[in-house]
Amino acid sequence: MKQPGVHLDPIDEDNTVTQPQKDEIIVPVASLALPTPRQPNLPLPNLLNGSREDYIKVGIPLYEASIKGDWKTAKAILDGKPELVRYSITENHETALHIAASADKTKRMQDFVKNLIAEMRKEDLELQNNSSNTALCLAAAAGNVEMVKILLKKNPALLIIPGSQQMMPLYMAALFGEHAMVEYLYNISKELRDDGWNPQNRGWLLLKVVEADLFGIAIRIVKGRPELGSNGNVLGVLAKKPDAFHGTTSNIFMKFISWAFALCSKPGPPSKDKEALQLLRIIWENIAKKPKKEIDDIIRGSPETIKKNDRLPYNKEDQKLHLLKLISENIAKMPAEIQKLTAGENCYGSKRWRL
Repeated sequence: MKQPGVHLDPIDEDNTVTQPQKDEIIVPVASLALPTPRQPNLPLPNLLNGSREDYIKVGIPLYEASIKGDWKTAKAILDGKPELVRYSITENHETALHIAASADKTKRMQDFVKNLIAEMRKEDLELQNNSSNTALCLAAAAGNVEMVKILLKKNPALLIIPGSQQMMPLYMAALFGEHAMVEYLYNISKELRDDGWNPQNRGWLLLKVVEADLFGIAIRIVKGRPELGSNGNVLGVLAKKPDAFHGTTSNIFMKFISWAFALCSKPGPPSKDKEALQLLRIIWENIAKKPKKEIDDIIRGSPETIKKNDRLPYNKEDQKLHLLKLISENIAKMPAEIQKLTAGENCYGSKRWRL
């Protein structure tokens, strides 16, 4: 019986982001099978579309106050025109809140935002810039945990409002390698059961946290949703991260590799492995339940994956050997064991298994 899984198209790494501006986050993902994104919930354009004189008189000072955390100046401006909290004050349609939420991680900025959102309605926090990012998306990408807490206290719904390319704030935190933010947002995400999560973006999140070496979070995800780790994508990412396994003894790895491939002499799995090795063990345990042909296909990789890997320094080795050879040679220095596996000298279940 075919095991359930989630199919994900390969990430288009040719279009990755190189240190983008936090207020213009464009997430590098391939086409997702998601509904057509809605138009951004933009702030009012009155100030930008009005006279240049008004913008210079009001918009620029409010922007400068927002980026500096100068509440005294901002309050004087807002007292004269309270609706400015809902106005775009940049060409990318950021509000004062967007600017402040993505600024420095200081108490001054936190106090500024607390004062600012006290002047705003709950739904005002849901306004998006031209890239579809809310202020919370920008704070998440910047790794500003305290700022995110302040915003969520005012409007908890911000947690499930996607931003650029429909990516969730949690994904954005992982994309920029903000480990503390990822931990915090995942802990309040109800194990990705909130509205806004679906098999596709859960799968992308899993790959991104593994890429960011957040193996503890990855373990929690695959334990809660085993189907996400059953298609081989995570194995492919781990195979490219030999450094993640440094410190793992060859003895522990030998026990694992023997167990994972169901060798005839079948010892138990390692009891004190590192998180990366533990993740590898969990992933393989899910994959090993599949029929032999599916396992062969997973190890071999999809045609798209093979094409992507042509540019990597593998000397165009057969894709089905990448995972095993990279893990063994770069981590455990066990080419002899892999030679036995690829030669079919060991057994898989009750049958001999040739890759």
